[in-house]
Amino acid sequence: MDMTKCFKMIVDKSQSPIVVSTTDLRIVYANELAEANYKKAKIQYRRAEQFTGNRIDMFFDEETMSRIYMAVEWFREDINNNRLFAFHTDWNNGDMYICALRDEDGSLEGFYSVIEVRSPDVSKEFDVD
Repeated sequence: MDMTKCFKMIVDKSQSPIVVSTTDLRIVYANELAEANYKKAKIQYRRAEQFTGNRIDMFFDEETMSRIYMAVEWFREDINNNRLFAFHTDWNNGDMYICALRDEDGSLEGFYSVIEVRSPDVSKEFDVD
């Protein structure tokens, strides 16, 4: 099994919005849920047709960008700085985190954002009928 393809399938099927960016703030991947949520939140999405290939600063105001720059610098300061709580979203009871992406040597290659929803699932367990 091709692990790159496998990991892409996992991210694509995730119930969490995930956006992957390089250290120069270029978006290299956003799953469909992320794009849908950014459209719903109306985060300056009108300024570009899509996320992938664009810089993050096309979508956020100065205050948010200042916080993103701060997070990237914090990741660079120490190899152990890898996960940072960003904010809580009331509309889906989720917590957003920014996480470092490091290579085998620990060098910072990029980062990703993910929203982890805190509302419990009310589905029946293993309900396949």
